[in-house]
Amino acid sequence: MGSLKVFISYNHKDYDLASNLHKELEFFGIEIFLAHKTIEPSKEWQEEIEKNLKECDVFMPLLTDNFRDSRWTDQEVGIAYAYGKKFIPLIYHIVPYGFMGKWQGHRIEFTGFKRIEGIPMIIDLLVKFFPEKLRQSAIDSISFKNIHNYEKSNRMFSLLKKLEPFSNDQVIALMQKSVDNDQIIDGTEANPLLKQLLEDYKEKLDPSLMIKIKKRLEQGYRKVALSEEIEKEGHLSKGLEDGLL
Repeated sequence: MGSLKVFISYNHKDYDLASNLHKELEFFGIEIFLAHKTIEPSKEWQEEIEKNLKECDVFMPLLTDNFRDSRWTDQEVGIAYAYGKKFIPLIYHIVPYGFMGKWQGHRIEFTGFKRIEGIPMIIDLLVKFFPEKLRQSAIDSISFKNIHNYEKSNRMFSLLKKLEPFSNDQVIALMQKSVDNDQIIDGTEANPLLKQLLEDYKEKLDPSLMIKIKKRLEQGYRKVALSEEIEKEGHLSKGLEDGLL
């Protein structure tokens, strides 16, 4: 099973918005096709667009005020519809129209910090419609380069919790990719999930890997518990200072 593939259809004037959407989804291992911001695609580029429309799992139109002004977006909609693709229309300004009208649109916002509000909603839709492909995509994407802080670790493992159950091979891959990454081992979302999987699959894991991951998780668990205790004490102290407790 390959990666989950998403085709983002957009007007070149909205490249910054589309590029940020690309970045947010790519973090989870989703394979994104984002056409170049050129106004007049060459013949070869048109063929590449058609190829990716045929191969994608999800067609994701970015519905801004500029969307209908493009010569190409409505053609992409028609081709994706003809191929029977799953549509997830994203409403930034306008609502789905024409062939897209049969699908519910989902509203997003673009903040001043160039962050898109609505990503969790998009991910939940992908979990609903393509859990198997998204599960494999997410596991394949786990690396030191991709998971290099606790925020990213928590985002990834919050998703993985929604994608159970895993195959034996996927559990082994998760353990191997996680064992030497402190941001995963010490993560408040990852640590409990990995401990649960270790218990559920202990008979199927290589003994040396099982011993190593168990030791690392126990060390990580103490760090997580200490962090939570410090946070709890911090809230308590603030409450006392504010006269709330």
